[in-house]
Amino acid sequence: MLMPFNDGGAISGVFCGVLFGYVLENSGFGSPHKLTAQFRLHDWSVFKVMFTAIVVAALGLYGLRVAGFLNADAVFVPPSLLMAAALGGAFVGAGFAIGGYCPGTSVVGAFSGRMDAIVFLLGLLVGTVGFADIYGPAIEKIMAMWELVFNCINIHM
Repeated sequence: MLMPFNDGGAISGVFCGVLFGYVLENSGFGSPHKLTAQFRLHDWSVFKVMFTAIVVAALGLYGLRVAGFLNADAVFVPPSLLMAAALGGAFVGAGFAIGGYCPGTSVVGAFSGRMDAIVFLLGLLVGTVGFADIYGPAIEKIMAMWELVFNCINIHM
């Protein structure tokens, strides 16, 4: 049996995205103050909500797989490059702390008419396109080298 909205992701992705945005806005996460309060360790609501969302999604996917509604091959899990993820996480985290938005909350803020969210979202898009433009075999080789070094260090510790 196939799940409803099993269309390759377009309809279900838009539906889930709109639903997620609605929940973010009603939770007050369209405001940059929530995210910056998280970085200042004053408000843990963002952590609680996102951690809960991750656990619910993981358990939901597992339950759907066990019940036979979802094939394990239907969910793509890309190979991880730990150093690339750490470097990207540092840049993205700095952007969160400085701008007060993450990609999801910037879209929510933009649709709510917040000018700072629109500027943040445009910067996010320009940065993403810029990185995609310069990303190539040279950067891929450098990241693979760092990954190899990091894996060797972990093995010998």
